[in-house]
Amino acid sequence: FAIGRASFSQVFGWKNWKRGVAAGVFKGLGVGRPVGDGFRMSGLFLIYQGQVLESFHHQYAADIPDYEGLLACELPSSKQ
Repeated sequence: FAIGRASFSQVFGWKNWKRGVAAGVFKGLGVGRPVGDGFRMSGLFLIYQGQVLESFHHQYAADIPDYEGLLACELPSSKQ
């Protein structure tokens, strides 16, 4: 899926601090203990019959995918 490791600014940049404070303080989600590789970037993939139809690669830890856009993807017609 070509998911790489993040740079320091992709994880700890201003955009991420802003989202983290909003989620952790204002939404009451708090801060959990880190688990795994905190510098591994995220991705979202729509896979159908073994093929990747749509994907979203995070540029920053705070990025939010367009979930509805990914789900609106047309599935290929199946030949029967």
